[in-house]
Amino acid sequence: MHIDGVSDIKIQLKGNISFDKKYCGKNLYIAFFEDKQLFIYPHDIVLSQVEDIISDKKWLQQGSYFQTKITKRFKEIIEPYKIQK
Repeated sequence: MHIDGVSDIKIQLKGNISFDKKYCGKNLYIAFFEDKQLFIYPHDIVLSQVEDIISDKKWLQQGSYFQTKITKRFKEIIEPYKIQK
């Protein structure tokens, strides 16, 4: 719920950075922790930046992708979505 008491955002809590075709077009955010640091990123916006990178067999066949440990390249992309303490 937003501070205005009216607006809300949809957040899917995950164990790591991940993307799924079933989340596309739903104005959804993904939240996860990496080394005790919280990230909350807009699924579709970040997906548009990385889809060419993740277009592997699993993404094409199953429509899902995740990383157990964030690569340097992905860390740079999601850095703006790091929640400051």
